[in-house]
Amino acid sequence: FLRSLVFDSNAATDPRSSTISLGKVEAATLAGDLTSSVLASAVLLSVTMAHRPRGRRTARTWIRLNAAPLGSDEVSAVGGEKALEDAIAGFAANRDPSLVFAALERMPRASCQAALALTGNWEVKWSSLGTKSPPKDSTPPTKPPAVNLKFMSFGVLPGVEVNLTGSFNRVFGEGPKADGLARPGGIYELLQVFSVPGEADGPSAAMVLSGPWSGPEEDDPSTDGPARCEVRFQTVRLEPSTKDAVSSLEMLRKVGLGEYLKPTELKAKSTYIDLEYMSPSLRVHRGESGAVYVLSRLGGVGFESDAIPFGPASS
Repeated sequence: FLRSLVFDSNAATDPRSSTISLGKVEAATLAGDLTSSVLASAVLLSVTMAHRPRGRRTARTWIRLNAAPLGSDEVSAVGGEKALEDAIAGFAANRDPSLVFAALERMPRASCQAALALTGNWEVKWSSLGTKSPPKDSTPPTKPPAVNLKFMSFGVLPGVEVNLTGSFNRVFGEGPKADGLARPGGIYELLQVFSVPGEADGPSAAMVLSGPWSGPEEDDPSTDGPARCEVRFQTVRLEPSTKDAVSSLEMLRKVGLGEYLKPTELKAKSTYIDLEYMSPSLRVHRGESGAVYVLSRLGGVGFESDAIPFGPASS
């Protein structure tokens, strides 16, 4: 149904926000009406944080590569996200991952240019890590899993046992290169949220792995399949909760972690993620280990520094 999306020739980019500022957006359809949500998805997917210095030409390319599935698969894309969300909600209750994997199989595949929309704040909603066939005892766990921070930080942090309670991604993009073109890449931060065992309802903090990332070249004709983004973590630090910084810092100091609030260098091999699905609100990627992650975007299509409730300790 989708025939074209045409941008005003005054479209411009703002490298500080990594977001295209648009003038007028027009849509033309061959038959029938697209729902406003589908149309909005097509528009937002086309403009999300792409650093497009040649606004009109490159914006058209981004639409052609990413909005094309909306012609034949718009129902599966929109309905697929809802089915995936329902399956994840069901997993929380019965611990059966089969419905989640089935929903993932029905999701439309992302373009090889999906890395252009990676910049922003993300929250991990589901991961296949540790999932198997339906367990005999499908009772949901009563407490989060315990992990060792030394293992998670590539040997940098002390071997303190903590409970993981959540995960976020901060993905920063770079501005245009010397040739005036933008390429996917920047700084990738993985935040693992944790609390101290015995204080499930107590304060939390986040371990932050940070390092450069890069995506496939936009005009690389050899690029095929999902967009593979290389990531190499180079530092680790701890961030207190911005909701209760005092209690969060007190917890860190109590277990001997108060001195790790500044970035500390680490040695880690480069890894990668394959972007298998990308929309303005949802992303699915597969890590080098084969684990699959489902993430939802926070704070809209622009990058908002306070969308994730953790941040550097105040001086």
